[in-house]
Amino acid sequence: MRLLRRSLLSLCAVGLSGTAAAQGARVAWEPSFSGSCVNCDLSGKHMSNWNLQDANYPGAVLEGAMMQGIKADNARFNAVRGDHANLTFARLANADFENASLVFASLSRAQASGANFNGAVLNDSRLSGAQFVGSRFLGTALHRVRATSADFSTSNLSAAEFDGARLNGAQFVGAVLSNTSFKGADIAGAIFEDAKLDGTDFSGATGWMSADFTNTCATETTILPEGMSLMTCGTSFAGDVNGG
Repeated sequence: MRLLRRSLLSLCAVGLSGTAAAQGARVAWEPSFSGSCVNCDLSGKHMSNWNLQDANYPGAVLEGAMMQGIKADNARFNAVRGDHANLTFARLANADFENASLVFASLSRAQASGANFNGAVLNDSRLSGAQFVGSRFLGTALHRVRATSADFSTSNLSAAEFDGARLNGAQFVGAVLSNTSFKGADIAGAIFEDAKLDGTDFSGATGWMSADFTNTCATETTILPEGMSLMTCGTSFAGDVNGG
């Protein structure tokens, strides 16, 4: 009996020693919470690297949540309150953020191609280097966002508002820009190749001389910066639509 007790004590000591060693090292931990959490309060929670793929979190409170590197492809975050949330390097392909509030949030370097941001508010958020290829931003508020080198190619940005945004080097190749506003935005180095500008507003935009408008056309309702001209959609002649 005494021998059995000593054996158990020895095993416990080994287990504790192994736990202490693991705690002393950087152990990769990737919890999975891909279930449903409707209207739950996760404000300020540390969720870095969590697996939230296919999760259902509509209406959740994520204000100030630390969500760097989360894997949330196909997740539903519609109508969440995520102001000041950190989603840097997050994987958000085909995720749903419709009507979400992400003011002052960070989505820098996020992979969010095919995601839905219709009606969301992302004012003052950081989107630099993020991938939004083929995403939807209908009526989305993006005032003063920092989206340098972000990729919005082939996205539907109808009625989105980039007023005062920093879009240096951002890509809008083949994007739908009907009634999109770029008022006062810095578009230096941005790429609008193959885009159709229908009612698009560039009034007060700066840096347009270094932006790429190759094969881009504009309708008569498009407002261009003073001195800028583009061919009218449906024609092959440049200069039919002029800023001024």
